[in-house]
Amino acid sequence: MKKMYFKQGDVVEVMKSESPWNGSYLKAKVLEDPTSYGMCRVKYKSGRCPRTNLPMRETVNVRMLRPYPACVEFEWFEIGDVVDAFDIMDAWWKGVITQREGVYYKVYFETRLVLAEFRHYKLRLHQEWEMKDDDEGEWKYTKNVDPEYSFDEDSD
Repeated sequence: MKKMYFKQGDVVEVMKSESPWNGSYLKAKVLEDPTSYGMCRVKYKSGRCPRTNLPMRETVNVRMLRPYPACVEFEWFEIGDVVDAFDIMDAWWKGVITQREGVYYKVYFETRLVLAEFRHYKLRLHQEWEMKDDDEGEWKYTKNVDPEYSFDEDSD
């Protein structure tokens, strides 16, 4: 029998694919071990059910889960860095730094076609979780991988 990576009590992020969270990651806790079909119940840390105002719970496919990312130490973000930005919907959204003004950064979100401004503490370096086999994985990240978003104010 295959060992499942996630188990009851784990803190994870759930990649959302439906509106209004399409393309975002929400922090959650695994409520029960995954079934043999690869499904498990999670309770979201933020986000509430509109009808009951209780924390949202959902059954999700384990392929939509990843461990909660470890903090990557750095001093400042640079133009072109791929980041996750935490917004008013209590979700992390993947974007690219396009400009820096002091502790404020402008981030472009390709999935939402939006340019928004964030303070440094609302950003983290974007990381991708890659499974190496059935029960192991590792975080991958690359700083400054999207130079096409390095807008030059002097260009036409």
